[in-house]
Amino acid sequence: MRLVAIAALAIACGKPAKPRSTTTLVVNVTEGGKPVAARVLLFSAPNTAVHIGTTDLFGQRQGAGACAIAPGVLGSWDGLILAHGTGEVPIGVDTCVPSPGIKYG
Repeated sequence: MRLVAIAALAIACGKPAKPRSTTTLVVNVTEGGKPVAARVLLFSAPNTAVHIGTTDLFGQRQGAGACAIAPGVLGSWDGLILAHGTGEVPIGVDTCVPSPGIKYG
């Protein structure tokens, strides 16, 4: 048992720390003071939407290509989906494919 614990510690020490975002977008959507689920569209330039994930369904729609970008927040091809009306979204670093879902700038 002791050998297993030592081996687990040795393996864990060899893993590099996951990169963390230095910038967070905090979004709150309310109606009458109460949080409501919402979709938030992001634009990087005039009339240029920020797409998160991939269009994996016949090359036209998004099926499994969306990603959980933060707790309660799904990054989709058509913007952020806030399940509970609030979210803290990392900018520049996430687990989306391709990553980052939302680039700096």
